[in-house]
Amino acid sequence: MFRQLGLPAWVALYMVAIPIAVIVGVSVADPTAPTSLLTLAMIVGLGLAPVILRFYHESLIAAWNSALVVFFLPGRPTLAMALVALTVLMAVVNRAMVRRPIMLPAKSVTAPLLVLAAIMLITAALTGGIAGRAFGGEMWGARRYAGAFFGVIGFFALISRQIPVERVNLIGGLFLLSAVTSAIGDLAYAMGWEWPFLILSTDVALLQAISEYIGSFVRLTGVCWAAWAVLNFLMLRYGISGILDLSRPWRMLFAIAAFGGTMLGGYRSYIVLTALLFTLLFFLEGLHRTKVLAITLGLSGLFIAALLPNIRSMPLAVQRSLSILPLVDVDPVARHDATGTLDWRFEMWRAVFPEVPRYLWLGKGFGYSGTDYYLTQEAHRRGLLRASYEDTIISGNYHNGFLTLIIPFGVWGLGAFLWFSVASIRALSRNYRYGDPRLRIFNRFLLASFLTRFIFYWSVYGQFDLDMASFTGLVGLSISLNGGILSARASAREAAAPESETPPPALAPELKPA
Repeated sequence: MFRQLGLPAWVALYMVAIPIAVIVGVSVADPTAPTSLLTLAMIVGLGLAPVILRFYHESLIAAWNSALVVFFLPGRPTLAMALVALTVLMAVVNRAMVRRPIMLPAKSVTAPLLVLAAIMLITAALTGGIAGRAFGGEMWGARRYAGAFFGVIGFFALISRQIPVERVNLIGGLFLLSAVTSAIGDLAYAMGWEWPFLILSTDVALLQAISEYIGSFVRLTGVCWAAWAVLNFLMLRYGISGILDLSRPWRMLFAIAAFGGTMLGGYRSYIVLTALLFTLLFFLEGLHRTKVLAITLGLSGLFIAALLPNIRSMPLAVQRSLSILPLVDVDPVARHDATGTLDWRFEMWRAVFPEVPRYLWLGKGFGYSGTDYYLTQEAHRRGLLRASYEDTIISGNYHNGFLTLIIPFGVWGLGAFLWFSVASIRALSRNYRYGDPRLRIFNRFLLASFLTRFIFYWSVYGQFDLDMASFTGLVGLSISLNGGILSARASAREAAAPESETPPPALAPELKPA
């Protein structure tokens, strides 16, 4: 019609674009209004839709450990939670349209996860349901349920597709280094920026704000998490032998710098985690039978000898982290802060452990009264309560892996989680032993990392709703990369196959699950 009238094509374009621009401009006139944020999110989402639909599985892996949130949804869920829903939907669509299996074979791990999910649902139904502050309910706890179910459902999303073996380094980097986004929260808070928290979790900034409010020293939690991610990536990419390779000293320097960055958070637990992971990888690589053991001990001794005389000149957060080491002279402020939190936990555990028999057969779930929680906090703030852990007990954040599992879900939840853990260790071990040789470093790291998390969860610190995603992410990534849970029989059959029947570079699809 426009050509018949003698008008150029750009006139038609402007007649469509200008009204759309006006409508969008009016919709986002108030940037803080929920409708404006939703409109912006829809525009950005439509623009990114082709990329997300093409790389939805990779996007989920990249977002798994990131601090990104979906700001326009109630409760500001993490981006990984939203991508889990998309990945599961795409798996169902692929199953319906191209008859692709909805997930890779891993029955030995999926069975305990399904049982654990059923226990959580039944417990929630018998203890008041799932409600939260974001939905205007007086009962809170939906966020903790969301974290636990994200770990379970996210596992099935991860194993919905197989990852090509040639992309192992890229996938490992996306999975681990996405946690670097946590450091942006520390930077934004220090600079006084508000706009980054539109898409970032506010947890890191909240911890800094609390430290300032109570007059404590600065602890850079986001930097700590980011540095831990970099250190893990170096171990994944090069292994311990690669990091200690003296012909490439930059690797060791980067690892030492990353380890130092973890101590800026003031968490003694990251020294324990680093020691556990390093030791497990060291023995799995067989380095304890070589001269590398003597070299490592010598370098460690030199490092400690150089560190000890200069501890008092370090930031208080670093001194707090190092206070876990014996015979280390740290500032009394850092020592008192570290000792105080430890005493606080012991007092809380002494108060909570007598309650365990009460919840053996039917746990209390994650739900708790928001009113009770608020009133308890106010009472403590006004000096009406002696114990400072009463609000923590109400919310169920016991800082103990055993308590955060058995009190909410009883002996049934405890048994299901142990079943899942044993099955996961077995699956990770099989994939390490019988997997593609090109994946050996990757599979070794996943096995050592899972064992590190498992030991740490039961012996030092654990929070079931937060740690569940860490456990399922590691085993899910292993199954996705290896094409299932491998077995010695399948590995032997593949090795005995004639040259003409050798599978392509990607993992052989005929590998059978254990």
